[in-house]
Amino acid sequence: MALDSFKFHLRRGHLRLRFSDGHGRDLEGRAVMPMVAFASDLVAEVVRRKRGQLRGLSVDLGRGVLSATVDGHAGTEVVRIDGPDFETTVRPSSGPLIEWAEYHFDATPAAERC
Repeated sequence: MALDSFKFHLRRGHLRLRFSDGHGRDLEGRAVMPMVAFASDLVAEVVRRKRGQLRGLSVDLGRGVLSATVDGHAGTEVVRIDGPDFETTVRPSSGPLIEWAEYHFDATPAAERC
């Protein structure tokens, strides 16, 4: 099964991966750091579009939508990247992250891996 979506909640140090098999995997604390490193290009693209502190990031690979929440000068703002921008910017940047997640989680629920 392939990684279908991923979400970052940066203030809480939480990351949620969702695979196309309908199962989600949660990461917290230090376990989030490799994923943050892989997603740095995505974070940079969001910050380029809206200056401020990134609060959360959600990528739905199936629908082709990146949505991010940024605390900026004008308050909380949402950055949305979809359509051709998603295909040229987000999807290629997501490749290494997707491969890492699929390799490390083998797309099977944690309870089944034990």
